Amino acid sequence: MSPIELTDLIDEIYLSNKAKIKISEKLKSDELKFWNKITSNKKILNIELSNDTTGENNSFTYFQNLSQQVENVKFLDLFYIQKSYLGNFVTFYLKSRIYRECGNDKMIYPDTIVCDPLGNFNKYFDENWKFLNSHYSELIYIPFNWLERIPKNAKKYKIKKDSNIYELLFGYEGNIMKNKIIGNKRFRK
Repeated sequence: MSPIELTDLIDEIYLSNKAKIKISEKLKSDELKFWNKITSNKKILNIELSNDTTGENNSFTYFQNLSQQVENVKFLDLFYIQKSYLGNFVTFYLKSRIYRECGNDKMIYPDTIVCDPLGNFNKYFDENWKFLNSHYSELIYIPFNWLERIPKNAKKYKIKKDSNIYELLFGYEGNIMKNKIIGNKRFRK
């Protein structure tokens, strides 16, 4: 799928009422039941999947807590996997927050999004991709350079006007694109 084909599909969904209808039906859907079934009590690389699917967004979401502490610094690393409810689109990213204790004070650094499998995170990208592919056919991984784009027809959408592709496919209530993003934004599975 090309960026133009993806934008055409998003236009079709958002210029009509299809997105609004699908979102309102999500919490009663068989697909949500299936998502909950495959993610419940599941571990990948010995780390439990935490289901984070809510009614406010356009995706089914789970994450893995990869946090660690080194002396007085805590790395809160959450590896997110999102599958769009609007199609077989997926994206993966690591949301990283650093807490540093300085005597009695705590410094919290801004969230950073890691958008490709850097270093130790490579195995999580690979294993989660295998897991999703074992349950869904024809998954399409959407790279971050596509997710940042705002479709040219976005001003005409019935809901979510002027939103980027990430918000339209995955993150209805949160836009991770506002965070600092590191890594290769063109990375594709």
